[in-house]
Amino acid sequence: MAFAPSIATRTFAIITLLGSLPCAAQAEVIQLTSPPSLKSPRVTTAEYTSTEDLLASPLVLTFPDNTVTLTLAVGDWRRADQGVNWIGDFNPGTKLLYTNNNNFLGFDGMTTVGGGGSGPVEIEFANAVDLVSLRAQTSILGPESFSFSAYEGDTLLGTFTVEGVSGQRSDEQFAALLAARAKGGDCITRVVISSLAFGGPGDPGANDFAFGPVSFRTVRGRRCETRHGSAGFAMVSPVAKR
Repeated sequence: MAFAPSIATRTFAIITLLGSLPCAAQAEVIQLTSPPSLKSPRVTTAEYTSTEDLLASPLVLTFPDNTVTLTLAVGDWRRADQGVNWIGDFNPGTKLLYTNNNNFLGFDGMTTVGGGGSGPVEIEFANAVDLVSLRAQTSILGPESFSFSAYEGDTLLGTFTVEGVSGQRSDEQFAALLAARAKGGDCITRVVISSLAFGGPGDPGANDFAFGPVSFRTVRGRRCETRHGSAGFAMVSPVAKR
């Protein structure tokens, strides 16, 4: 067990990326094992700017090109910043959402808050996307594994795994890269993310993780399946440059 309420003693995960491996293909989506370019004007990055310690789930973020809904399996979201109340493998200052399984210091640096939450995490897009990318990290020291599944409506496009070993390095290259791209005319409307640390679902490390900003690329004019199995066109306004 690596948890403690103090920022000085809390431990976090380092992910060893499989960046040297080729992209793994599955169904109509491919896993990206190296970071995609996020400089395109069509790519939007969802950041979590609130300085409140706890945020209600579902959390809805609205952008000119899309609306993103982030939902926990249990409880409320916990906000944290790398280097402030989270010491892990994200770049310094990265704004994070944590599944809130355990409590630790709030943004005031004095009060211990949180606990009672858990993943898996669902990220749903009101308008279909063809690219999703984020960095994630478990909060338990030791071997761990992430699983993320991409869906078009209710249709599973592919499930992928990233494995690593935990630690503290303040460098996002050591945080797990969870990224996927839809091929051809296919769409991604939601992703589901889960994690394990140490061994099995009964361990304290199950679905206990934080992740940074979610980057996505909204598609236009593409016929995509909705959540309830009906079809609709992914028509959105022009994407603002970010």
